Amino acid sequence: MSSEQKESRSLRVAWRWAGAALLLVFAAVLWWLGTRETALDKEITRRLAELRASGEPIDAQDLARLFPDPPPGEDALLLLGNALSFAVDHHPPASTPLIMSGPSPLRTEALAEPMAGQLHAYCEETKAIFDTLVPWPATVRFASHWQNGMESNSMAPFQKVRSLAHLLNAHALDAAETKDTPRATEMLARGFQFSQTVPSDSLVGHMIKQGCAGLTATVTERALNRVSFTDAELVRLADALPPNTNQLINALQGENVLGFWAFQECKGGRRFDDVMGRSPTEPWWKSALQKLLPRRNEYNDHDFIAFLAFCRSSRATHLRSPGETITNFIVVSAAYSDSVTSKIAQRVPNLTKPMRTHFENEARYIALRTALAIERHRLAHKGRMPSSLEELVPAYLPAVPRDAFDNQPLRFKLLPRGYVLYSIGADGVDDGGLEKTNNATNYDMTFTVER
Repeated sequence: MSSEQKESRSLRVAWRWAGAALLLVFAAVLWWLGTRETALDKEITRRLAELRASGEPIDAQDLARLFPDPPPGEDALLLLGNALSFAVDHHPPASTPLIMSGPSPLRTEALAEPMAGQLHAYCEETKAIFDTLVPWPATVRFASHWQNGMESNSMAPFQKVRSLAHLLNAHALDAAETKDTPRATEMLARGFQFSQTVPSDSLVGHMIKQGCAGLTATVTERALNRVSFTDAELVRLADALPPNTNQLINALQGENVLGFWAFQECKGGRRFDDVMGRSPTEPWWKSALQKLLPRRNEYNDHDFIAFLAFCRSSRATHLRSPGETITNFIVVSAAYSDSVTSKIAQRVPNLTKPMRTHFENEARYIALRTALAIERHRLAHKGRMPSSLEELVPAYLPAVPRDAFDNQPLRFKLLPRGYVLYSIGADGVDDGGLEKTNNATNYDMTFTVER
């Protein structure tokens, strides 16, 4: 081999070693970028630790401890699985008012034909479900399986839940129309009890729960306008009503943990669209590349810190009255939205509407419970209405119900026929018992019996 060939070979070997060294340096830089903890990293870790120390969950395992799965004997999916599948295959007629898309008649008017006939035929066709749908204990609920992590936990089958709620309320509606108060009582009680099987450990779950209970409250209002229940039936309905507990806090805790997880996944290198689609976790080297070559406007540490501050501030607002909670939450949310720029930070949902819906539903349940007490009073006094809610205490209510929005006694107005109970609602304005209609901006949360 000539000296020139030896020199060329030595040069090639040198270049190879140099290339290998550069690759090692590049890999080391990637590893360092992927594993080093910056000042912002430390701040994020500190704030998460503070939240956990205050009792707030920060990951799926915390949620699993806070909201454990029910034992098999209390698992709604196991106990009600056949009924859920049956309901999906047997939707009420499309013309069914209040429940489906049919036009709603006045609360005191009978259902017109052919609507009433179609509803009754549907109930005759589907009544076999109740031969197997035995009463379930109050502790039955769907499991969330948080112990499986944020990407593989199993939420309640919400489509099936909604279908079974529709079926129960369709039977309650038909029973009220046919003056079958025992069946109406049974179906309405089951409707309220079934709504409580949905856990409130996620925002979606809580809104489904509220929707199911709200539908049953609406059908109950119509039933009270159509038939007279016995005292025992009214007591049964009152006992089945959802408890007046602020389960919205549980839903917001679950929503916050989902946010923490999404921020951490994007911080770790996953694409925003992949996180929202819940694809598998990215390898470490993609995390490093994300730090070296960050994707434009998908994530930044400052926004993660802003989200953690937002969660802490918004949690503090829930300790106030509903009206103050909503007002302060709007302020906190606006400040957060104005301060963030990344895609993941701007994806945080606006919770003002769900919060408003929750508190207004709670106010309506208080009015419904009061209406059941008034109906008991009417039965005991040969149809005479109480002149005020004070007359219901202590025989039918432990105390005069109060409007959560202003802490004043629940409004009660006698009508030419019947009465209306109402809360002023989230806007804090007394509109005189103005009933809520589609797209209305001014309204109260009413419960009306015109009989």
